[in-house]
Amino acid sequence: MTRITFSAEVSRNQESSSDGSDSGLSPEEQARGYRPTRVETQTVRDQILIVSNPPQRDIDLPLAAPAFGLTPAEVRMKANYGVPEIWLADRDPDQIDTTVQTMRLAGLRVTV
Repeated sequence: MTRITFSAEVSRNQESSSDGSDSGLSPEEQARGYRPTRVETQTVRDQILIVSNPPQRDIDLPLAAPAFGLTPAEVRMKANYGVPEIWLADRDPDQIDTTVQTMRLAGLRVTV
């Protein structure tokens, strides 16, 4: 089994000073009501991904549902999506292995 890990940066905009000082905005931009923002960045590293591998065929929905934390009906809708997508991500390889085994026992086609 091949493991694919990824790194990503998550940014969150926050307002800086309300008076516009040190904002980097021109007086014209301030007059138009533009508000300065400050970006705070966090890095997420070494997540192990479970990616769908459509098409999904005969699925044991009640068995698959707890792996997603969804109802069987919600799993059916998720499984019907025809394009590969990231279903879960975690740093714990043991948790990923357990989840993948459950998904595969339920008939879901996934790649780690």
